[in-house]
Amino acid sequence: MRDTLWKRCELIQKLGGLPEPKVENREWLYLFSEESRNSIAIEGLFVSEKEFKDIVLRGSKPRSRSEEEAYNYYRTALYFYGLA
Repeated sequence: MRDTLWKRCELIQKLGGLPEPKVENREWLYLFSEESRNSIAIEGLFVSEKEFKDIVLRGSKPRSRSEEEAYNYYRTALYFYGLA
């Protein structure tokens, strides 16, 4: 099953990939940012609200593992909520 999944992912990438969903509602964006920060805090990783905004809103590059984890969680949440 895993091989099939990887083959499908490779095919999607060859065809140009999937566009990231756009969420423009401010309340949802706030919810995603707080959910991301709180979720990684459970794992012992902490990011301030300012650091998170720098990464997500201003497009700064993550400088620490905590920032990278928060950003990845945020992108994943946006993607799956966007699909819904």
